[in-house]
Order: sequence, then C-alpha cells, then structure tokens
Amino acid sequence: MHGSDRLQERRPSAVPGGYAQDHLGLERKCGSCALCCKLLAIEPLRKPAGEWCKHCDHHSCKIYPHRPAECRAFKCGWLAWPGLADRYRPDRIGLLVASLGPDIPILQIIVEPERPTAWKEGLGAKLVAHLREQGFELIVVTP
Repeated sequence: MHGSDRLQERRPSAVPGGYAQDHLGLERKCGSCALCCKLLAIEPLRKPAGEWCKHCDHHSCKIYPHRPAECRAFKCGWLAWPGLADRYRPDRIGLLVASLGPDIPILQIIVEPERPTAWKEGLGAKLVAHLREQGFELIVVTP
C-alpha cells in the first residue's frame, strides 16, 4: 500500500473526550461519522444494535456531553489509531473496529447491516487483513 492508503503498524490507544491522540499528540475527531450511534446497542436508551439512536441525526450525537456511560466507554478503533487514513473512517467503509479492552489483542469488527460484506471487500478487506498481520484476533459481528 502507498500514499493515503497506507496502514501504519502502531497499536491503538484511545483517550476520553470524543477524540484520540497518537503518540505524537495529534488529535482526531469523529467529524460527521456517527456510525457507533447506529451499530451499538445502548441499554439505558433502550436502543437496539443496528438502528439509529433517537439522539443522533446520523452525523452527530445531540446529547454528547450527557451521553450514557456505555457511549462514553466505547473506543472507536479509527479514532484511537490516527495513523489510519481518513478513507478508513467507519461511515466510509461500513464497519467499526472496537477493542475488547486494554492489552487484549482481540478486536471486534462490527459491520453495518446495509453493507454486510464490507469486511470482505475493498478498504474493509484491506483493513481486516492488516489487523490480522499485526497479530490481532478478530471477531466479526455481522447482521
């Protein structure tokens, strides 16, 4: 891979606050991506996985400062891995990468229902292959 398609070999490390910093202190923000607001189940809001949250306009959370603990605890792999090109943003490739916890080399790949093969095609497949090469075990969650 080359240019903006390049995947770096740096492991994710997330910080709270809706953004992540890489080891050089660079910030990354969600922008207009809100795929987590669709794909994740949020019990306190009685929101099932795969449906848009009523507090999201498909681009941002309207209760972000007061969001539930489950939302605060979620660490998006794209945010936590600033070396990943913008073209790999979850809403662009149809999947989220989520860690199961610090120092656990297992990642969840949560696939958007409307694009069930996103993890096997195009940029999604490149990302999955790269994560496997980096030694991560993957759990793919499909609709």
